[in-house]
Amino acid sequence: MTCTNNEKVTAVCFRMMFKQLYRKMAFLKLFILLAFPYTCVSKRGLRYTNTWAVKIDGDITTLYSNYHLFEHKDLPKVSSHPNHIHTDGLSQEPMVKWFAQQIRQKKALYDEAMSLSFNDPRWRDQMWYLNPPHGRGMNIDKVWQQGVTGKGIVVAVVDDGLQQSHPDLKDNFDPLASLDLVDFDETPDPEGKFSGHGNRCAGVIAASANNTECGVGVAFDVSLGGIRIFGEEDDDPTDSMEALALGYKRDYIDIYSCSWGPEDTGWDMEGPGELARGQLEEGTKIGRHGKGSIFVFAAGNGGREYDSCAYNGYANSIFTITISGVSRNGSIPGYAERCSAVMATTYSQDDAEGVDSIVSMSVFS
Repeated sequence: MTCTNNEKVTAVCFRMMFKQLYRKMAFLKLFILLAFPYTCVSKRGLRYTNTWAVKIDGDITTLYSNYHLFEHKDLPKVSSHPNHIHTDGLSQEPMVKWFAQQIRQKKALYDEAMSLSFNDPRWRDQMWYLNPPHGRGMNIDKVWQQGVTGKGIVVAVVDDGLQQSHPDLKDNFDPLASLDLVDFDETPDPEGKFSGHGNRCAGVIAASANNTECGVGVAFDVSLGGIRIFGEEDDDPTDSMEALALGYKRDYIDIYSCSWGPEDTGWDMEGPGELARGQLEEGTKIGRHGKGSIFVFAAGNGGREYDSCAYNGYANSIFTITISGVSRNGSIPGYAERCSAVMATTYSQDDAEGVDSIVSMSVFS
């Protein structure tokens, strides 16, 4: 006869318990009742074991609150039916205060690669970088399972606009974190034939989960704002527009996501102007009620022009977090810029044919 122990239920071999209880009270019939099997119709899918957890009242030495685990080795270890005759017998014992036949219930191992699944049609296309079955990847499901999905965090995408009516963005859209500095209103909808970059960045961050639309964002419960500073093709932002964007509602917005910077020529050295530079420093010191605003910038795409993010004053600022990309096999993509300012990398596409692409969305029409 075997027995096991844990913090909640003291596992005691039945024969030892029987001898101990026999000295204390007339418990012989408990053994007799447990010795006879009985079956009946049960709930579908339940697997009943040959063990009972029992709480016994009285002066009996146990490790935890008079709980015991009884095992009957003459019964099958697992059955699709409960043993009512043993259960009824235990219910008639005056010193038995609680009991339950132990049931093996189906559980999922949360470290399995497919422990999370979504009904978004492009989710499987995202698994190679978000949650790969084997090999390299972000393994982000482990973070999601801890409840870290972006809930309670406000992210503003500072870009060419954010389409608040997009079916995969509208549920997370936050008008309080949004502003249009091109048209000077609070509706940051993208305009122009070249627009949509902000939507693509926003989709990677915060595409809604389980809404049967496109894919899943890495922080699919985040509150998402859009701050529009880019207009038509040649309508670039000024220093003051950048400053207004980077300082907008700094006690409400947690993270400013900026996937832009100087042109990738390979010879220009350029950075934020005086106003924007001041906002980066001030926001880092006093934003988020003194915790500091978080400014995330892309390292740049000028690798093929031998550009370096060391020449980029936004990426190279001590007040920003600079992110670069890495290919599926762990190599540096051809477009990626290298410099000591890069604080982290994430998976990205490095193939003109769209192989191993990152799933996001453009402007919805």
